[in-house]
Amino acid sequence: MTIEKLLPWRDQAACTGRPEFFFQDHKSTTVKKAKTICAGCAVLEKCKEYALEHVEFGVWGGMTANERRRLMRARRKKNREQ
Repeated sequence: MTIEKLLPWRDQAACTGRPEFFFQDHKSTTVKKAKTICAGCAVLEKCKEYALEHVEFGVWGGMTANERRRLMRARRKKNREQ
């Protein structure tokens, strides 16, 4: 199965065709460029939710892997408190 069938929203993503900015979240200048591209993306929320469940590295949904891990921890904590 192709990525387009798994993630139909990807063809609307602002990052399509620009992978050089999204898979090196250890370089701050690259992260800034990726986040700038993400900021204007029509599918930002879909991308972020996908990444929270499925992606371990790179900038997805406007967040680095570390930022996504922190968000997931905060969500789990909030769910436990409810």
